[in-house]
Amino acid sequence: MKSAPSYFSVFTICLISILILGCSQTNQIEPKDGILGQWQGKWYCEKTGHEGPLKCKLLKIEDNKYKAKYSGSYTLVVPIPFWYSVDMEITKENGQNLIQAESDLGWLGGGKYTYTGTITDDEFLVTYNSKNHNGTFELFRPGVK
Repeated sequence: MKSAPSYFSVFTICLISILILGCSQTNQIEPKDGILGQWQGKWYCEKTGHEGPLKCKLLKIEDNKYKAKYSGSYTLVVPIPFWYSVDMEITKENGQNLIQAESDLGWLGGGKYTYTGTITDDEFLVTYNSKNHNGTFELFRPGVK
């Protein structure tokens, strides 16, 4: 008579499956389309001195409206992940793509933020400000820096 699989065996199989699926998705880099697509780099908070890795996927909504989907982490004792989206307006002025946006990340996320910056096909630079935080996002195409 066969015995039922142990919880340890089931847990191990699930964990291995998650790791394999996660790794296969992490290595996929979508081709860039002008300013759209994948970005990676770092964030830095001037007030606290905290910094960490940052990724972004930039999607076009319509005309000069875009959605930036950010994910990254900050470290207190261990890395703590975060992710959020910001609707942005990107306009062309004097040959530059200028970024303007606002978002409310709630009490836990630091409240209301404003974002300004520039973006080219290879560089995505943003300054952010809120009541308690101000700093920068420096993003580049994956594999560039």
